Amino acid sequence: MSAVANPVFFLRTPAARATTAIIGTVVGGVALALHNEMGRLQSNYDKAERRRMAISSELDKWSAMEELEKQKARADFAAA
Repeated sequence: MSAVANPVFFLRTPAARATTAIIGTVVGGVALALHNEMGRLQSNYDKAERRRMAISSELDKWSAMEELEKQKARADFAAA
């Protein structure tokens, strides 16, 4: 029976083990690179989300101050 016809025999050869090791190393390296990239993207997303929340909070504060000024102006106008 030839090595091509019997994959179990083929996997026992030194060349097959070396090929499998190389493929495993490449796949593992790609998986690690993707994992690191996902972590970097998540970190950037978290930073952007914190910035967005800070800006939103600041806008809410300014809106509240503007509303108070409008109410005060209305009260001053009504009193006059």
